[in-house]
Amino acid sequence: MVNAHLSQMQDSGYVHAVFKTDNGFRVSSEQKKKVMPPLKAVKEQMLFENRNTIAKTLIGFLQQRKVALKNHPMGDVAVNLYEIIYSSRLKHFDELVKIIAYQCPKFLKVMPKVGSRFHNNFKEKIEPILSFCIGSELNGG
Repeated sequence: MVNAHLSQMQDSGYVHAVFKTDNGFRVSSEQKKKVMPPLKAVKEQMLFENRNTIAKTLIGFLQQRKVALKNHPMGDVAVNLYEIIYSSRLKHFDELVKIIAYQCPKFLKVMPKVGSRFHNNFKEKIEPILSFCIGSELNGG
């Protein structure tokens, strides 16, 4: 069994890790931290934040739809869609956008009815994400 203790990141850009085995043997390793140009770092951070926001919003919506459609024939569609988005939540932003665009018809199948109290939430939060992903709004798709 190996216990790993990660020490703090050093200013020099190296990460220092100390590993301790059952017999007390310690191994120290250094790994060079990946350095990106400032513009690329900002772009990657923006994509990271956008991916997390989109995934969190869609997962929350689909959790609600799973419960609402539990005894409805579209319940299986909501569960399947939830599993797809949840398993894709850590993929790169561009890949997540493509997955959402491909799954867009399923989102429309589990959409709340016009009289539902969740319909406005769909129109205000989910529909703009879907529009972005399929490329009909802004610069998506």
